[in-house]
Parts: sequence; C-alpha cells; structure tokens
Amino acid sequence: DTRSGCVLRLNRTELRDLCAGLGPDAAAPGVPRHFNVSGDLVGAGVPALPDDRVGAFGNADPLDATQWLAIDVVPAAAAAAWNERLGTCAHAVTSINYRFMWADVGARDNPQAKLIAARVDFGTEDLAFRLDGASRTAGSASTDDRQNFPLRATATFIQRTEGFEPYSPPNPPVAISVPYDTWYPFKVENAAGRRSLDMRLGAATLVAAGLLLLR
Repeated sequence: DTRSGCVLRLNRTELRDLCAGLGPDAAAPGVPRHFNVSGDLVGAGVPALPDDRVGAFGNADPLDATQWLAIDVVPAAAAAAWNERLGTCAHAVTSINYRFMWADVGARDNPQAKLIAARVDFGTEDLAFRLDGASRTAGSASTDDRQNFPLRATATFIQRTEGFEPYSPPNPPVAISVPYDTWYPFKVENAAGRRSLDMRLGAATLVAAGLLLLR
C-alpha cells in the first residue's frame, strides 16, 4: 500500500475560485487540478481519468487491450458549494483513492500475481479559510495571506484467496497428417479402396485356380 500527499496554498479568493471551478488550481468545481481528473465528479456525469486502465500483469502488452483492466470510477458523493460568510468550500475533493484486488493465478508451483478488479473513488471534506486569532481580531488580514490545504493520493492492494477452483486444461489435439494408405492392407479408409482390394483378391483367386487346372 502507498500514500502520498502535497499541500495546496491558497488565499481566500483562490479558495473561492477553486470551489467554483475557476482559476489555475481547479480542474472542476471543488476539484484541484493536481489530481489530473476532468469531467463532472457528481450527478449524471462520470469523471474522466487520463489513464482509465491498468495492466492485469506487470508485463502487460500495451498493444493488446485484453491484457488491460478497466478502472471503475466512483463519483464524489456531493457537489462543492461555497459559503461566503464562513469562507468555506463544502465537499471539496481532497483525496483520490485507488483500490486494487489481486490474486495468484497459473501453475501451483509458479503462481503469477494478477489484478482482477480496480476502483478509484474521491474523498471530500470542507475546506475553511481561517486566519490566526490575532489577524481576525485586528481585521488586518491581507488578501495575499495563504493557508495550507493538504491533498492526498492512496493506493491499496487487497489479495483474494478464496473462491477459486483448480483447473486442468485438456490435452492438446495432435496435429499430424499421414498418407491415406499408410496402414494398407490392414485398414482401408473408403469404399473405393475396399472395391479395389476386392478386385485384386478376386483376380488372385482366379490365377491360383488356373494354375491348379494346368497341373
């Protein structure tokens, strides 16, 4: 499992713009562009990921689509909303969370790890712009004052160990071709061959009978 993060420094105006989907820090309303996500995160729309598939194996062929697993995208639960009086952006996206399910497949003596499911969802929280008590009391807060807002990205790997059945593939067919008369005279493959064999046997019988009469 992995977890990483960074800090987004915004003043009050920039936080309001982020909540509305404006400015250089926003990819969508309440969605920082640093998550590299586009589209609607709530409602009927589905957020778009630049990489919406992941290789089932570590050496998945980039030219073979069957070796890549689609990531199930779960939209955020609610849309971002700005409260001017409180200076708060409600339901802002602050984390992107990937979850991968994997299992060992293949031969028992040489199992290979394979991803069998993938999902991504988005964590939200209310981002409130708050100055220190002295600045609020004195009313001396500057529009350039910036506050740190943490952003996180996580990846969780879950192993599936139950629900599998052993499987032994059938023997492959033998792809070999031999001439039709390989087993002659022990086996005749068609009617024409049988008629030909009967005629030869009949001719041989007549010759033998003629030789006996000559004696």
